[in-house]
Amino acid sequence: MKTIVFILMAILFVAQPSSASSRDTWYYDVSRSHWAYKELQTMWEEYNLDGWIFRDLWTNRDFSYYRPNNQITRAEYAVLIAKTFDLSPIRPDIPTYTDVPKNYQVYNRGKEGYPWIETATAAGIITGVSNTLFRPDNYLRRDHGIIMLVRALELEGYVNNLTETEIENTLRAFRDHNKVDPSIRAEFAAAIKLGIIQGYPDRTLRPDNYLNRAEAAVILYRSALFVPKATPITFSPDGDGYQDTTTFTFRTLKNTNISSWYFEVVDARGVLVKRFSGTNGTAGYPPSEIIWDGKDNNGYTVLPGTYFYSGWIRDRNNTIYSSVTKPLYVEERRLIAGVSPTIVPLGDKTTIWAETKGDAYHVEVSILDQTHSLNKKSRWETEIDANLIGPQQARITAHYSPGITQTVSLTYWVEERIWLYAYLDKTSALAGGTLILTAQTSPNVEHVEVHWEYGKEDLIQISQELWQKELRLPLDMEAKDYILTVIAYGKQKQEAIDLLFTLKDFFEIPLFFHLIN
Repeated sequence: MKTIVFILMAILFVAQPSSASSRDTWYYDVSRSHWAYKELQTMWEEYNLDGWIFRDLWTNRDFSYYRPNNQITRAEYAVLIAKTFDLSPIRPDIPTYTDVPKNYQVYNRGKEGYPWIETATAAGIITGVSNTLFRPDNYLRRDHGIIMLVRALELEGYVNNLTETEIENTLRAFRDHNKVDPSIRAEFAAAIKLGIIQGYPDRTLRPDNYLNRAEAAVILYRSALFVPKATPITFSPDGDGYQDTTTFTFRTLKNTNISSWYFEVVDARGVLVKRFSGTNGTAGYPPSEIIWDGKDNNGYTVLPGTYFYSGWIRDRNNTIYSSVTKPLYVEERRLIAGVSPTIVPLGDKTTIWAETKGDAYHVEVSILDQTHSLNKKSRWETEIDANLIGPQQARITAHYSPGITQTVSLTYWVEERIWLYAYLDKTSALAGGTLILTAQTSPNVEHVEVHWEYGKEDLIQISQELWQKELRLPLDMEAKDYILTVIAYGKQKQEAIDLLFTLKDFFEIPLFFHLIN
């Protein structure tokens, strides 16, 4: 008789189709004593949870089961995170994954899985095990579930800025760091650094453990019920009219009355920079947006660097829901430029250089009607030919995306380069005799002359670089030392050299010298 009763009860308590509701009834297998009761209840109130629904044929009532201790599948978690982050389901004509067809369901009662998996994929939150396979019924590793949350929170910029040393040092603090999936080490390290996850008391992460359904809901509860977002994530409060401010928006609880909120920005050391609410919170819902101009609580513009923003909301039951700490970057756009050398000989080269701060993608210099691009090495630089004599104006422009420029103007000088070498055929002579003056010059010399006590005389150009002059010494010259000043003239520059010769008295010269001459 007992056997007949049990069979009858099994028949009466079965899963069968019924009209789908927007939210399950509260779960028969989650009592108030369950360790995650509060978190699961809140997620349920937010219409984020799904479970299995069975009809009791004896009472004709539906009973919902969450099965909190079951391991969660990849498909179940995809649906959970898509709903938690308010994604809209999509139904593309061609499925992304061959193992998630358009009629793919989760749980029972015809609950769709396909549109939620597709929207989470389109948002970049989840990825397949390959380009065409998702493995929806596989159980979800702890590290893979955390990484989906990191992506949903749009923390990719922070992840990409982590150095390999930071990643290694963060993970090595835990004894089982080598069990983290190598393909997601950076994202998992970011989750640790931002406090999304903490290790266990035994200094382990247990990244390869499978998440159960209660743990998965709690992870999202702790990170996704109050989500602030900064747009843009990088801004530059320098007054140039482009991205001078950032705007914070907030995604909050939908179905729980919020009694107060708190929001702040701290620097990389955790020191408070800007508080947007009262010290203990401000009554009511947070505003739809907060625009921050980069000024701290004292009205001063903050320095360039990495900052972090976070906050909390309090509901009617005095429960506080804290946001994940998210990064924000303040950068300085600045252009410094110079030229070396600043005085350049004609025909040589000078280097125009620039140093930029911010997201400059191109730097150029304009001289007269020509524009030259600077090459990015340790700094931006390019060489310029010095072809024109005189002061040269250079205008250096740094281009930032999109459409923002900064400009610096500077001047350098191009000078003629003249060289002169002169000599006499002898260093002493008699009155009435002659001296042969020879000058060698640079090719750009246009005229050479000699100045001395008896006037000025022009040298005759023998070749492009050779000049000569025969100087006749008057008979009445006084015997003494004389200085000849030889001057070579270019277009704008001149070079001079002094030569010394001695006019000897007739009686000072030995007899053999007279005989020779």
